Amino acid sequence: MGGSAGLSGPAAVSTVDDMDRRGLLAGTPALAAAALFGSAQHPDGPWQAWDRLTTRLPSAPSIGEPAARVTLADVEHIETVTETFRNWSFSWGGGMARAAAHAQLHQVVTTARTATFDTPDLRPRLLLATADLAHVAGFASYDAERHDEARELLLVAVDAAGEANRPDMAAWALLMLAHQALHLGRPMDALRITQMAQVTTNGTVDSLTQTAIHAHDGWFQAAVGHAEQSERALDMAEERFSAEHSEESTPPWLRHLDLGHLTWLRGRANQSLIEHQPGAAPAAEAVLLSALDAWPIGHGRGRTMNLVALSATRFQRGEDIADATHTGLEALTGIATLNAPRVRTCLRSLLEASEPYSAQPDVAELRHQVKAARALS
Repeated sequence: MGGSAGLSGPAAVSTVDDMDRRGLLAGTPALAAAALFGSAQHPDGPWQAWDRLTTRLPSAPSIGEPAARVTLADVEHIETVTETFRNWSFSWGGGMARAAAHAQLHQVVTTARTATFDTPDLRPRLLLATADLAHVAGFASYDAERHDEARELLLVAVDAAGEANRPDMAAWALLMLAHQALHLGRPMDALRITQMAQVTTNGTVDSLTQTAIHAHDGWFQAAVGHAEQSERALDMAEERFSAEHSEESTPPWLRHLDLGHLTWLRGRANQSLIEHQPGAAPAAEAVLLSALDAWPIGHGRGRTMNLVALSATRFQRGEDIADATHTGLEALTGIATLNAPRVRTCLRSLLEASEPYSAQPDVAELRHQVKAARALS
């Protein structure tokens, strides 16, 4: 690919606003997961895998790029650029990275179709790098509320991970599809996709990937009111997290998964449970408050989402409306720094939770500002 010169190009993306209601993924989890790694028994020729990835992109790029030779430096460049896009999204929301990540992905997939490799091990490494880049681009589209586009890009990540024989990456991309399903009000779909991620890994992946699967399962179980299953899954996540794992061997898409992030996922689970069990509000508030202090510098989007959830939870609890209002205003300050329509959409939970107190002047002003922020989505 000749380094960075061959790795840029115009983004071609769709503008679909909502996801097809027929379902995120077809087939049962077991069959779908088995299909992901069928290529291990039936290896593709040198280009078929890239052809499939090309046709799955939301707006397929034109084919006919000149043949290129892929070097280790090329693959490392893609990995580095992907990490940059990931950090932009963490800090300022996916809108900051979306167009650039899409352009990079189209260029990589198009060029790789006819590429040759300096060494045989570069092909699976490039496929894995492509999977991670597609996942970052897909989550950026999700952040921008472009849901069909996000789904297709996350499925590119699943496909590329399957071609690279990396079930850990495939499972993570599936978890992000489940995350999207929950955001769209489809918690049962989220649970089914999480089951697919579990089947895909077949218990063979590292402890951090298992941690991620259990933690998200706990969140989604709570969203459908399964309190005991949620608690069990979250406890399993913490147990797997405590297992020995090397920081050096942690894949880039899981480096943010620390104890603070696990606390945040438990807080989201507890908050989701309030709809089914109002008595869960005190625990949710305590855990979300603990998670708030754990966000590292450079995670503005996550911290802002935490503030939105904490404010809504405090309104739901109803014991300190002044604190709830103050936290909501702090969340709005964070949202003003983000390019992430998804986060603005999540403000609906704050509007719903604060509605019983809307006659109070401070709450009325907060609600006015929340509605104005949502109108910018």
